[in-house]
Amino acid sequence: VTLITDYFGWTKFTLLFSQEIYNEAQSGRGAGILGGETNFTAARLSTLLPFAIYLMLKKNALKYSSFWAIPLVLLILLGVILTGSRMGYLAVAQIVLVLVFYEVGTSSWTGKLAAVLTVVVLMGIGAYSFTLLKNQSKALLRLQSLGSIQDLSVANLDNSEFDDSLLNRFILFWIGVHIIQTHPLMGVGIGNAKYIPPRYFPFESQIKYLHNTYLEFGAENGLPALLGFLLFLGYLLVRLGGRGWRSRDDFRFYLALGLYILLFNWFFLTDLYNKLFWVVFLPVTIRFLQADRGSHDVSR
Repeated sequence: VTLITDYFGWTKFTLLFSQEIYNEAQSGRGAGILGGETNFTAARLSTLLPFAIYLMLKKNALKYSSFWAIPLVLLILLGVILTGSRMGYLAVAQIVLVLVFYEVGTSSWTGKLAAVLTVVVLMGIGAYSFTLLKNQSKALLRLQSLGSIQDLSVANLDNSEFDDSLLNRFILFWIGVHIIQTHPLMGVGIGNAKYIPPRYFPFESQIKYLHNTYLEFGAENGLPALLGFLLFLGYLLVRLGGRGWRSRDDFRFYLALGLYILLFNWFFLTDLYNKLFWVVFLPVTIRFLQADRGSHDVSR
């Protein structure tokens, strides 16, 4: 809500963070108190979207959840669109795709129909929300730049016409890879990765993060720790999502979908200390896995 009201100039909640973020919101990309910065806000919203869809489609989730979850889904979708975040758009597209495959494959005919109608409505709301953007041409250019990633290379950096932010992410990605290659065993130490990018970006002194949680984790802790971390996350995701799919446990499946979206967003953000992960996803997922092991022991 604060994202939407700030975007149209009705409120100024983003001034709680900085004048720069507020100016960015007024120039065509919305933020809000949920994430502060546009991409962080898009990450928080897209991670919560599977829960809102679950409450909307599953009548037994909470009492009257189908009624109040509908405006919640619409608000979240509108918020993601107004952020102008390519990461957020990709996350929403994946959620819609997975929603179709899961509901059509597991639900009753009424559930299948509800899922299809939900997708149609989401696409319609998304298209309408795009028309509300203050700078549609810039947003369209940012989307088109995604298709030009394959043409981006070190040889054409100087003369390229790519979006500046995409170009910076490309360079930061290879900086992160270089740091891991240079310090493969122990990394540069926890909290030290943010001091490295400015050495490669003397003209962009404000860039202090690799904008990739996995690369930052590997740069600070080394390659063995990164591989262990990835295996741990993959184990949680596969166990939770696989059990949800096989047992037709809707809550588990949508929880796994939310976890996947959070981990997907980590490819574009330095966000290891995300409270949604440490306070919600990790403890709830571990509790489910403990319950599974307990039931398995009983069955044996």
